[in-house]
Formats: sequence, structure tokens, C-alpha cells
Amino acid sequence: MTITRVVLVLSILAGMPAIASAAAMSCSIHPGTDTSAATLQAKATTTMEAAKKIALTKYGTTKLEVSEGELEAENGCLVYSFDIRVTGKSGVDEVLVDAGNGKVLARHHETPKQEAHEAAAYKAAQMKH
Repeated sequence: MTITRVVLVLSILAGMPAIASAAAMSCSIHPGTDTSAATLQAKATTTMEAAKKIALTKYGTTKLEVSEGELEAENGCLVYSFDIRVTGKSGVDEVLVDAGNGKVLARHHETPKQEAHEAAAYKAAQMKH
């Protein structure tokens, strides 16, 4: 079973929508194995502020709050990942913006339960390192 299939199966079993694989996202920068903050920042050609504006463009005049934003390697792509809270809507919309060309690669909604699950998985992964 390929890694992509494993991720999709685990996402389905966990009740979480899967972010598209690197191949499906067709990103412009593949950061490789060195994912230190300094290395990722050096490879990014789009700024976080520019990426944030791009991530928010499809929301129109809705009241929004970017609760989290970071530059990261996700599914083999260098992306800015933003958690966007929309007034009157529970959970967050996660938007991935290509750190090279500024294109929106993926967007999906996470319920509060999915958010908590993702946060717990992230914390567990951080504790291993």
C-alpha cells in the first residue's frame, strides 16, 4: 500500500478529511528531508503575508480570524498552512498556499472534534522528537 493510500485510509478511519497528496496538489517546491525552519524559510519565495491575503481572498466580506499560520512541509510540498475561523461557523477552514507560487493548493473544513484530534496527534509527534 502506498503512503498516500495509507494516509487516506487513516484519515477516513479517523473521520477526518484528507488533504490532497503532494502529487495531487502539484506544488512548486518540494523541500526534501531537511525541514528545519531556517531551510524551509530559505526555500519559500512567497511571503507569509502575501500567502495569508491569498488564503483569505475567496471568503469575500465574511468576518474572519486567522487563528494559526505557519510555513511547513506537508505531503512533500512547502506550504503556508492557515487555520481560518469564520464568524458563525464552528471549527476551522484549513487553507494550504504554495510557498513558491502563491496558489491555493487545498482547502477543507475541520470540525472542532477533528481540530482536537489533529492537535493531539501533533502534540504526540512533537513529544517523540
